[in-house]
Amino acid sequence: MSGSFKFIIGLLICAVIIAFPFFTIKYFEITPIYIIILRYFFIPICILTTIVYIFIYIKKLRKYNKPTQSRIKRLLQDIVNMILAIFILTILFSQIVFSLVIMSNIYLPGGIKLNIDQPVIAYRKGTTKNGRVTHDIKFIDPEINDTISLAVQREYKTGEHFTKKMYRGKWGILYSKD
Repeated sequence: MSGSFKFIIGLLICAVIIAFPFFTIKYFEITPIYIIILRYFFIPICILTTIVYIFIYIKKLRKYNKPTQSRIKRLLQDIVNMILAIFILTILFSQIVFSLVIMSNIYLPGGIKLNIDQPVIAYRKGTTKNGRVTHDIKFIDPEINDTISLAVQREYKTGEHFTKKMYRGKWGILYSKD
């Protein structure tokens, strides 16, 4: 297999891993996932990405740089290439970890079933850059007495009851597949 074919296959695998939870789960909390990633995974991702990319860049990719006679220009070219690639790869791996946290929250044993029947305390309607309408609500979780932000499928009025059978998974994140 050629290098570009392996690269395309790798990108497709990353895309499937990142997209999988969004096609299989209707409702889930987003804020706790970001907190988990920042607390446990972001620094290791940054360190690992930096070390691995610098090694790969020096061994394999540096030879593809445009030749130049200036040492300063060559050094700046290396630094800019590494910073951009490390930034992009860190974002990519963070999104993969985001999806893996969602999937492990759901599929690892230890989740509990909850029947949510709470009044909506805040509602926000938004539009994505592609024109898709989004609906976000906030309600108080009776189990932990904390405000929960949730993306939902329809419009809610403030004070209207949000009723849903949901689960609290292994990481403590609320979700529902239906």
